[in-house]
This record gives sequence, structure tokens and C-alpha cells, in this order.
Amino acid sequence: MKKAFTLIELIISISIILIIISIGIFSLGSSKYYKARKDLDKIAMDIRYTRNLALANNASAYFKLRNDNRYEIVCGDIKELESYSEDLYLVSDNIIDLQFTRSGASSKDTAQTIYFRIKDKSYELTIEPVTGKVNLKK
Repeated sequence: MKKAFTLIELIISISIILIIISIGIFSLGSSKYYKARKDLDKIAMDIRYTRNLALANNASAYFKLRNDNRYEIVCGDIKELESYSEDLYLVSDNIIDLQFTRSGASSKDTAQTIYFRIKDKSYELTIEPVTGKVNLKK
């Protein structure tokens, strides 16, 4: 009786291990994209939340998107600091400062657009001037 592996058994074993490893690597890359995309959706929701805070509290509310992967929501005594994935890239080098008036409208007279990139895909987040409506364009 032989107690050694044949060449075919070794090749099949290595092939199975490589297939399992490649599936794991592919899943890791797609999970980073998924998290970055969810963070972009959360930023859009938090901008809407900031607008609703201004309406509910009858006070100005601020949304500050910083270039260190964090953003801040301020309305009166309410101050929240959130972070987002490093795979979600803010195209602008400046701090994005949005202000909503008591009526929920944007304080700027023109639409404000924030550009993001995830891998090679670009996204636009636009805040309309009069209504303060937030649109996410893919």
C-alpha cells in the first residue's frame, strides 16, 4: 500500500484551494464597494435629516463635509459627527459647508453639487436652492 499522494491528487487539491481563495478575494473587493455605496446613501440621508432639523427646530442647520472622511451636523444644541468609508472619495479639496434656513431652503441662491467617486464611478449629490431637495445622481 502506498502512503503518498499522486501528482493528480496534488493538482486537484491546489486547484480547489486556489478557487476558494479567489472567491474570498473577490468578495472582499465587492464588500468595500458596497460599504462605500451605503455610506454615500447615508450622507444623502443625513443632508435630508439636516434640512428636516432646520424645519423642526425653526432654526438654521449646518452640514459640514470635511475632507478627512468625516462630516458634522449642527442645529442649535444638536451636534453630530459621523465618518464614512475611505473608499468613498470626495472629489473637492475644500470643506463643503451647507446651510439650511428655518424654512428648509438652502442658504445659497444656486444649486450646490458635491462630487464623489467610488473606484472608477462618479456620483453627484445636488441640493436644490429653493426647496433644499437632495438628489443623488449615479
